[in-house]
Amino acid sequence: MPSEGKFGVDPSVAADLLERAHSLGLSPYGISFHVGSQMTDPHAWDQPISDAIHIAKQLADKGIRLEMLDIGGGFPARYGSDVPSLTEFGTHIACLLENLPYPMSVVAEPGRSLVAEAGVLVCKVIQVVRRAETWWVHTDLGVFNGMMEVLESNGQLRYPITSSSSGHMRTYHVTGPTCDSQDTFAFDVNLPASLSEGDLLFIHSAGAYTTAYSTRFNGFDEPTTVHHYSR
Repeated sequence: MPSEGKFGVDPSVAADLLERAHSLGLSPYGISFHVGSQMTDPHAWDQPISDAIHIAKQLADKGIRLEMLDIGGGFPARYGSDVPSLTEFGTHIACLLENLPYPMSVVAEPGRSLVAEAGVLVCKVIQVVRRAETWWVHTDLGVFNGMMEVLESNGQLRYPITSSSSGHMRTYHVTGPTCDSQDTFAFDVNLPASLSEGDLLFIHSAGAYTTAYSTRFNGFDEPTTVHHYSR
């Protein structure tokens, strides 16, 4: 099924494609789709599953049975606000799957929702400066060594940020160390007014799509990974 046009086929021609594969001696195995990342509405799975069921029925009428349906990822993590639980998603999706024409393996890929909240990025303040009426916090972490998803989401993804300082709060923009104008990963964040060079900022819910995206752009190091195990 379409992934912004880059992968797959339109549902309207999927059955024909799988039937053609069968005619060539291949074994059509299954159908997969992806509803999009950080999807907070369980009903986002309604139409894709309905399409998959329709395709499976079309093929079954011609004696072709699929073995697998992959409902993809997209299950969300909490970034400062609550989202439906995996149980809520699972209950809703299970009801939809009751309409499958015959039993098949169902695969899900809940990556972000499992690991995002297990990670915290720790960065150091390298400068605090006021420009016009705006306060800026420059850190040794930026878009290019961990915060790339902020760019990919057009700023919609807002990581919870706290600091090692305390006291009266002030509104800041939080920006990275490079000279690139896009290297700002948080706007209008409330942090202590006492924030100064050497203080630490903690970027929460950072266990997914952060270090995997990091580079040494402009010569800045990638984050060091430290594993902490609790019993």
